[in-house]
Amino acid sequence: MKHSILSSVVTAVALGLVLAVPAHAIDKCKVKIDKKTGVLLVKAKEVTGTLLWGDAEDAVSEPFFNAGDCVDGTKAKKCEIADPTTLAAKTPPAGCTLYLDDDGTAPCSAWIAGCTPGGRNTDVCVPNPSASPRYVDNGDGTVSDKTTCLMWEQKTGTVTGINVCPGGPTCGDAHDVNNRYAWSAGSPYNPDGPAFFDFLAELNGPSPFAGHDDWRLPTITELESIVDLSEGPPTIDQTVFGPTQSNDYSSSSTHHAGPDAVWLVNFSNGETLGDGKAAAFVRAVRSGS
Repeated sequence: MKHSILSSVVTAVALGLVLAVPAHAIDKCKVKIDKKTGVLLVKAKEVTGTLLWGDAEDAVSEPFFNAGDCVDGTKAKKCEIADPTTLAAKTPPAGCTLYLDDDGTAPCSAWIAGCTPGGRNTDVCVPNPSASPRYVDNGDGTVSDKTTCLMWEQKTGTVTGINVCPGGPTCGDAHDVNNRYAWSAGSPYNPDGPAFFDFLAELNGPSPFAGHDDWRLPTITELESIVDLSEGPPTIDQTVFGPTQSNDYSSSSTHHAGPDAVWLVNFSNGETLGDGKAAAFVRAVRSGS
């Protein structure tokens, strides 16, 4: 059989026939948000045509605005999707995954590091450390902190136990105080668990909570800012933030112990700790009050 196949190939070459070769698309790609400029930077290998991008696998794509000089041979380096002035309106793509293509047939999908589902807030707020009152109930399920310019989700319901989502009886209500959500779906421990793609996805659309589509998990510093050691347990003003579990609440900050760990605040005593990116309680926040 091997001799027969080889003979056929030799014959085809001898006769000057052109053998059909499948189009070779991108085989490796990476994308990240530049922390200094907010620009989405893309790297790719084995680029054989014009590099395109889209926010869904089958979506209409378009060239990068610097496509003319970001591809050198078959390698693309620092191709920019948008400059800082347009990034807020155009991206990040839904689900934080960018779809790259070079010939219209086989896209390469890349996870965007540092991205969470939702829009980007463009509100302008000046923090006022001496604001009184510090917290303002907006009457729509949110509370604004005038000292930090953060808007927080208020939780609802009654503390009865732990309900792991999705699938639990109260998971249909994203604001239920008993709901817990995993941070990550597993290795390589990206922010791709139900905390992002169930909880935040519910808050950010298609009918955005309180009219805002830029809800996210707080950083560990932001989450610590609402700890009130004069209260509790739980160590938080529940008249402002709604019912709260005396338990671990997850931040968006990966712990220094490793990519599989996240910073949390334990609202039974107000302490911070690191633990696995498994199910924890969550409270959403957004910038701008």
